[in-house]
Formats: sequence, structure tokens, C-alpha cells
Amino acid sequence: MFNTIRFHAPTAAIICCTVLLTITHEAHAQPQWRFHLAFEDGTGARDTIWFIFDETATLGLDEALGEGAISMDPTVFNVWVRNADWDSTKTRAWPFSYFPNIEAAVMGSNYEYPVTLSWDTALFQYTAEGLPWPGYIPGAQLYCDYIFFTYEDQLFDMFSDNSIVIEAPILFETLVRLGTFLPLGLNETTGSGITLSLVDDRLSIAMGSPPSVVHIHDIQGRVVFQVSDPGSTLSIETSLWPSGVYLVQALFSDGQAMKRKWTLVK
Repeated sequence: MFNTIRFHAPTAAIICCTVLLTITHEAHAQPQWRFHLAFEDGTGARDTIWFIFDETATLGLDEALGEGAISMDPTVFNVWVRNADWDSTKTRAWPFSYFPNIEAAVMGSNYEYPVTLSWDTALFQYTAEGLPWPGYIPGAQLYCDYIFFTYEDQLFDMFSDNSIVIEAPILFETLVRLGTFLPLGLNETTGSGITLSLVDDRLSIAMGSPPSVVHIHDIQGRVVFQVSDPGSTLSIETSLWPSGVYLVQALFSDGQAMKRKWTLVK
């Protein structure tokens, strides 16, 4: 005698729907997009950060995609980013709903200058179907203090080359931005402008609205001036400051910041 297994109609319908959905999903799987940022210091030591768009990615911790916490040898050159749990990792992943917009801060330790950063601009032409942006990365930029002090736009356009050599002692953290509507320069990050003028060893600073804090750093990162709630204008004595490049930064109560490079020549 044979045992007969019978499905009630609703159950059979559910099973059929499940099979059909699974087949459809596999047939239209989105190819993963991977992009690397490679670092090589002056001794030849190397390390790499990976950025990923994947249809299985979430905004949480995706260990299957490599976002898990890693153990690093503190005696060798390392670069890392933070994952969703704020642990150190060498991979960040985003869902395709965010394509092509990402931003990540890369940190590093135990390196010697010069440090070369390199990438593959060909990967910016991602032609998979069904993307929220039509098939390419429209903008890619790097920012760190060295770039701020060295480049006219205060940002490095990653489309302009496949690498950049950092020679000054201000590299990390390095901010990586990919996507749409990127700022043309740091002066566009806030509507409040900064105007600088030097007369008789006094630096005058005028801002469109009063910041919460103004501080000035030299190119070595040392604070040479700081004041809270200065109003929209202030005057600073600079007779004892050496010639060189300085960074003027104003922080506003709404969380925005404005940076301005200034060169003192005597």
C-alpha cells in the first residue's frame, strides 16, 4: 500500500510562489561592485581598503562581506575604516539602494612618507542594469589635510589620475567620497563665507554669521590660536607667527564647518 501525501490548495499555492520568487531572484541577481584604495608607504609596506556595493548588504554589520572586526599587528603599517559596530575593519559594504553614494574615513598607523594611494578609475564605469544611477560613478574625491594645503580646490579629483603621492606629515584620516553632488571645494560646505586680510601684522577674519569656535592650525597641526563665540569678526596679532601655511577653521552651532587656507609671508 502506498501512502499518499495531499496538499491543501493554500499550501500548494504558497510553495509554488516561493519557488517562482527564488528563481526570479537568482536570474536577476545584481553583480557585486568592488573598489579598492591601495596604500604603499615609503618603505614599501602595503595595505588595502575595499568598498563594496552588494544586493545582500545592509546598513548594519555584514560579516559575510568582510566587514567584521579584524586584529592588526600594531608594529606594522595598517589602514582601516570603521564598521557599523565602530570596530576596525578593511572592508565597507553598502546596499545598491545607496549606489553610487558612499563616504568613508580611512585611518592609518606605522607608516613612513611618502605614502602612495592608488585605485582603478576603470571601476567607476559600472554598467550593470537596474541601478538607481545610470551605470557609472559620477564623482570621486579624496580629502586629507595634505590635499587641503596643497591643491587649489582643496580636494583631489580621483578621475584625474590613478594615484596620488602624499609627502606632508598630515595624511590620516583620509576621507573618500564617491557619488553625486559632491562639493567642488571645502568653501562650499557652508553658506557662511570667510574673508581674510592682513594689515600691520594683524589678521582680520570676517564671517557671514557668528561661529561657535574659531581655531587656527599651522601646517604641522599645532593650534596657534583659538577663541569661542568671537562674533562675526575678529582681529588677531600675528607678529610672532613664522611665515608659512595656516588653516583657519570656523565651527558653527548647526554642526557645519568652514576651512580656509591662508599663507603668511614676511
